[in-house]
Amino acid sequence: DTENVRWKTSLPGPGSSSPIVVGNKIFVTCWSGYGTDDSRDGQMEDLKRHLVCIDRKTGKILWDETVKAKMPEERYDGMFTQHGYATHTPASDGKAVYAFFGKSGLHAFDLAGKKLWEADAGDYLDRRGWGSASSPIVYQDKVIVTAAVEDEAVYAFNSKTGSQAWRSPASGLASTWSTPIAVSMNGRDSIVLAVPY
Repeated sequence: DTENVRWKTSLPGPGSSSPIVVGNKIFVTCWSGYGTDDSRDGQMEDLKRHLVCIDRKTGKILWDETVKAKMPEERYDGMFTQHGYATHTPASDGKAVYAFFGKSGLHAFDLAGKKLWEADAGDYLDRRGWGSASSPIVYQDKVIVTAAVEDEAVYAFNSKTGSQAWRSPASGLASTWSTPIAVSMNGRDSIVLAVPY
């Protein structure tokens, strides 16, 4: 905890996403307001997701944008407590940063923290109570989201406007929490993700 640590920064709440680095900025998600201390205390209506921007050199929080949760959310209980409400890792194309918060939608911000747009990708809850976890990816001018829990579909949104480019439903997505990858083979672009068989 003390050796070889350049800086340490407290976040507004817990989170399970991975940080990403864009130039001299670090972006990570977390949550606050409900289910933050391994208890079921608090009001679900107070739940907020955060997209936090941190200076990579100093550890100073440069900005913290919040997104109010769309109700009802997953109950903070059982297996859900192992990862919580901020599991999706954000993505960036170097111009904007994109954060997916499950049924609370996909949100785009510029690198200075200005909200650019938001888009809906379904609003179902996980029937097992495990929650949502797939992270968005950016490919060319699209932000791709696996909304397996929310809509049993993969979505593509225009990265500049947030308008839906396409939606591909599949019942086999119901039990996947994987993040897709984009591949190009034999002149064809494809989105690949792992699903249970």
